[in-house]
Amino acid sequence: MNKIRRRQILVDKKIQFFYTGFLIWFLVIALILTGTVLYYIIMNTIINTFVGAKTSNIYQIILEINKLLVLRLSILIIIVIVVGIFLGILYLHRIAGPIYRIEKTIKESMNDGIEYRPITLRKKDFFHSLANNINLFIEKYNQKKIIISEQLDKLIQQYPQMKEEIDEIKKNL
Repeated sequence: MNKIRRRQILVDKKIQFFYTGFLIWFLVIALILTGTVLYYIIMNTIINTFVGAKTSNIYQIILEINKLLVLRLSILIIIVIVVGIFLGILYLHRIAGPIYRIEKTIKESMNDGIEYRPITLRKKDFFHSLANNINLFIEKYNQKKIIISEQLDKLIQQYPQMKEEIDEIKKNL
């Protein structure tokens, strides 16, 4: 069996971007909540530590620590969003890729003159059972189509006057 290689990263942009957007939204909310909690924990720790100190530089130190925390948390959020986009598109390719391949195969199998090729998916893709069921369905359909065509040929031999009607039926199979 040939190994299937990824040729396109974005095969179904609508699905991949929707789920990636959802993933990013979820991550941003989680990061904002985590960042806010971390910020207040750190700030409360710093304030509680410096409460006993009676110097005029305490507020200046707290402002500097505050700026540093905001900068570091912003950088962390940006990094997580970029990594989330990358991983989301890659992970969701396991969903969008099979959907794209199944849809493409079904459309091709409906067109006349294009020989049906079974749906093959990569090892880690989703929807293996769906692809197998579609393959079985189309295989059984093709077998029944052959049997019906053979029976129609027998009918033509028995009733040559019905050849046109039977040919029309064969065309519509």
